[in-house]
Amino acid sequence: MGDVLGDELTSVSCASTGQSTTFENMFHHQSTTLEPMSFHYRFGRGDRVQIISGKFKGNTGTVDANVFQRSVDFPKDHLPCHYVLLDNHLVITINVNQVEPL
Repeated sequence: MGDVLGDELTSVSCASTGQSTTFENMFHHQSTTLEPMSFHYRFGRGDRVQIISGKFKGNTGTVDANVFQRSVDFPKDHLPCHYVLLDNHLVITINVNQVEPL
């Protein structure tokens, strides 16, 4: 029974949006903008970046992690983001489109 039950739980579909997610991504929230669940992040842990728009424009920092969640400038949407440790020691969640390499 464990094998059958396990096979049934590896995929979840949402009939209203046509979206699906896998067991590995089950803890990520679905995007309200219907973005695909797979996304290639330009930056990874340790990369130095500059914030180019939003509340923290002009700040610089280091990427700590890539996440799929709400950000400081887009609090209602779950989007591809980075946790960035700013040089002033503040940690923010920033949308991937709001950073550029240093």
